[in-house]
Amino acid sequence: FEPTTTLKVAIFLAVDSFKPRHDGDVDSKGDFELGISTAASIASYLTELRSAVGLFANSCLADSGQPATLLPASGTGHLVEVLEALAKVTSSASSPFEEFLQAERTTLPWGTTLVFILCRPSELLMELLVGLKESGHKLLVLQVGDIEEGGPPDTIAWHRIRQPGELTMGEY
Repeated sequence: FEPTTTLKVAIFLAVDSFKPRHDGDVDSKGDFELGISTAASIASYLTELRSAVGLFANSCLADSGQPATLLPASGTGHLVEVLEALAKVTSSASSPFEEFLQAERTTLPWGTTLVFILCRPSELLMELLVGLKESGHKLLVLQVGDIEEGGPPDTIAWHRIRQPGELTMGEY
């Protein structure tokens, strides 16, 4: 018997964070598409590493109207399921992301690394992220778009992706 450590990652796409929050905010349709692409790239990369990856998006999927909730698993068959779910993601939120996160995180296996892809984080989401980190969760936040609001807390690994091609997997 050889003990192994398999990386388990849950990718969370905060669909409603891509909506303009204030008058004058630019509609971020391109940023939303970049967020979906980022999620797909991370899932593909993790599958190549034989890691388990899951997808959670508070979107009303195009075919069912339900959110995407795929627990972490490994293999190319599971990657196909993740990519198919991402292809069905719409910009309509099934529920506020903060509520969705609170409900879905309880379903995750212990030790799962949480990767958040978002655009404009709410104050409540920032508080939730800090709370998750303080309770021992491993977090990575990828803030998509050329948006300066929502400065990252010092305790959380936080990276900005402003355009396609800025995501280099070896850096994370």
